[in-house]
Amino acid sequence: MASTSYDGGSPVASTSTQGARAGAAGPAPPASALEHADLYSDLANHLLECWTKPHESFSDCTLHVAYADATESWFHLHSLIVARAPLLRDLLLSASASASSSSPLAPLPRPLVLPLALPDPSITSSALSLVLTSLYSPSVLTHLNPSTAPSILATAALLRLDKLAARALALCEDAIARARTAEEVRGWVAFVERNARTAGGAGAGAGAGAGAAAAAGSGRSSPLALPNGPNGALPLPLTAGTPAPHAPPTAHLRSLLTQRIVRLPAEQRAFEPATAAQAQGELIPLLAQLPFDMFKSVIEDPGLAVPTDLDRFNFAKKVVAARKQLALQASRGAGADAGAGAGAGAGAPEFEETVVLQFGASGPGAPGGGCAVNVLRKARKPTLWKVSQAV
Repeated sequence: MASTSYDGGSPVASTSTQGARAGAAGPAPPASALEHADLYSDLANHLLECWTKPHESFSDCTLHVAYADATESWFHLHSLIVARAPLLRDLLLSASASASSSSPLAPLPRPLVLPLALPDPSITSSALSLVLTSLYSPSVLTHLNPSTAPSILATAALLRLDKLAARALALCEDAIARARTAEEVRGWVAFVERNARTAGGAGAGAGAGAGAAAAAGSGRSSPLALPNGPNGALPLPLTAGTPAPHAPPTAHLRSLLTQRIVRLPAEQRAFEPATAAQAQGELIPLLAQLPFDMFKSVIEDPGLAVPTDLDRFNFAKKVVAARKQLALQASRGAGADAGAGAGAGAGAPEFEETVVLQFGASGPGAPGGGCAVNVLRKARKPTLWKVSQAV
């Protein structure tokens, strides 16, 4: 496994940007700290072996995890080590206090069972396994890369491991800034909108394929650890910003993603005669699958490189038409699943989207932020049917 240094945070594969951040993190360790480097290495190897062989190394607590997809897993841990994570420390204190109050004179039961429910669909067993392993040895974080960063960010934020979350956040920011293809953008949309989908769907226009994009965006398809042994095998070795709050900075990433989408038409020359047909043919399906709020923000953003208000209006109308087709397909599928009892309204989208062009409304001092084109959404009026009076 590749060797890494540990500065109290979590190591990550170096890049030019990350190297600059690491250099500013703090002073170099004193020379005396290197005198016993071989002993530090022995200690690191011992701690990592405690993870792989918990029953042989006096494991004293079990983390029972229930994931958003209704699966479960158990991790056999050592309280002295995993108490480094503030959330796990709170769980340990709560479990110890509960056991002591029920039997004050009896010794604490071993192992302590720590129940943990994870409603966030981006927190997977593999991501949690890697983050827990990093509490024993940071060397496994060579697996922190753009494809695994979203799920590790969500996991680290939940456990309140701020340094690890900040490193994962930096990778997410860099990946969003480089996102160019429709697949990459859809994956990030699925990640930043995952809680909205879990609560009740992303709404009309979320588009087909969101499930596949969610898997890609969350890192669910990345095998960080293999199911072998009590806590899973160690990950196979790879060759090759801003401190995060205690919850994933979803709003921050959503804003970055929106601005990234706003820049795509200019990069793809979507409104130049020679490239407009091909570029718009790629952009329209992408915008058609965005959540409405994000789509509205992109179309109305003054930074969207569109020659005239009329071009923006016509482009928005094309996207709205594509979104309507996706919504119709989704509604018909839902109506077919519901069967004949779905009623006369089955097969119609729940919302109607329209584009409005306000003449003379563009400009820095104009209402609406200087954009003459507005995208509106309203609930569809239900279809009313008269009951026949014939007997």
